[in-house]
Amino acid sequence: MSSVRAPLDKDTTVVTLSNDIVEQIKQLSTTRVKLVVANGNYYVKVPSRAEESTEYYVNLAQKFKTKYQEYIDLYNSKKDLKKLVELHNMLADWKAQLWENTMWKYIQGGIAAVAGTQEPEYGPDAIHPITKRIPEDFKSENKVSRPTKSADFTWQKPNYTNVETQTFYFTDLATNNVGFCQLIHSNIMGVHTTAQFTFRLYNIKDPSKTIWTSTKLENFKIVDGVNFEADNLKFEMVDSKTYKLRSFVCNESIVELEVERLTDGVIFGDDGMTFYGDDINQPWGSMRHLFWPRCSINGRILTKKLGEVKITNGYTMFVMALQGMKPHHAAKSWNFMNFQSSNYAAVQMEFTTPKSYANTKVNIGIVTDNEKILVATIDNEVVHLNSEVDSVGWPVPKQIEFKFPVGGYKVTGELKNMIERIDVMAEIPQFVKNIVNGVAGAKPYIYQYSNEFEIEENGKAPEKGIGFTEVTFISE
Repeated sequence: MSSVRAPLDKDTTVVTLSNDIVEQIKQLSTTRVKLVVANGNYYVKVPSRAEESTEYYVNLAQKFKTKYQEYIDLYNSKKDLKKLVELHNMLADWKAQLWENTMWKYIQGGIAAVAGTQEPEYGPDAIHPITKRIPEDFKSENKVSRPTKSADFTWQKPNYTNVETQTFYFTDLATNNVGFCQLIHSNIMGVHTTAQFTFRLYNIKDPSKTIWTSTKLENFKIVDGVNFEADNLKFEMVDSKTYKLRSFVCNESIVELEVERLTDGVIFGDDGMTFYGDDINQPWGSMRHLFWPRCSINGRILTKKLGEVKITNGYTMFVMALQGMKPHHAAKSWNFMNFQSSNYAAVQMEFTTPKSYANTKVNIGIVTDNEKILVATIDNEVVHLNSEVDSVGWPVPKQIEFKFPVGGYKVTGELKNMIERIDVMAEIPQFVKNIVNGVAGAKPYIYQYSNEFEIEENGKAPEKGIGFTEVTFISE
């Protein structure tokens, strides 16, 4: 496959594709994807900015949602068949537009991957990372973060495509069990909202003791802004220091846990937000993270495979995240680490943007003891050591270092226990996979590990603990 700028006009791109992929594009019956054969190449017409207006499709989606309910009510009443037909035809047209817009974005993403970049090269001015948005009054006090408030954990629920998550990464030093509980709330184009509960349990000394479940939630709702409920699930902020989770949605993993914050929470800058776009006041993408880095956790997990798994005086890190853009546009790689030991917690999260945003690196990190935040810093570094190219073509590290220059902390360890290598392409539509498959750089994989790590402060004697790590490669 190849891609070059066509001599037709500024809104046309030439892409050489295999015949079977061309046929799939033709079968879309869309008026927005223009295929013109010339000298063995297919010319693909790019829609104008006006046609691609996000606001237009958000408004259309909202209208569709309102009129669809009217259609259902009218259908059930059978009172006005003429109006029912009119509504049916109107909704069919709107649905076609929304579908075309969604599918076009899939096609556009595939073509962008063929071209070797996920988007046009907007440059460094089109990303506004939280590490560059530290308020002046913070700087004058030599700080880059503030303590969280309960209201910070309000579910944002934007009316555009987004995914929000709340996740507990738990560690039981006594039993060597680690894992996470995660709520996922996603909104597709302001029309379709879904929710999922995922659970992972893994023992670093006995990898056969592993459980993974992912369950779709029914009749879910957000209560009082910060609490989440669904059939057979309740996730409640009891007070400013305590969360309770009760989940009976999956017989393979019945979860009853209580979490208590031991230190201040941490949000970087004033709002934790990274924005994408030429105009920070009208961004086309965003990300947000905020943390409870050190908490106690107690409770139990009832499983069919392992029976009752108790957690007594364990530790956990809690993070809330919002991603308001496509993952492959936001970052080309990620490094994440949650470390818990008897006396320390350390968290580091780093992403590097694609070439379209100048390969910008953003890294936020926190180190705590059992009572207070020791450092919250943005000048951190992740080092991959002894990397080897694996069977899918990524340079996977055998060891890893997470450095916190402010405070002189360093967390290191070998990546011996791989919990799972997740093939992200397996989760996206086959049509997109056919376009992108085999193209250099378009191989998103998440490598999950949990191993014994060590934390060290300025050359002092290190302390052993357990690290949960994710190394993600998306594009080159």
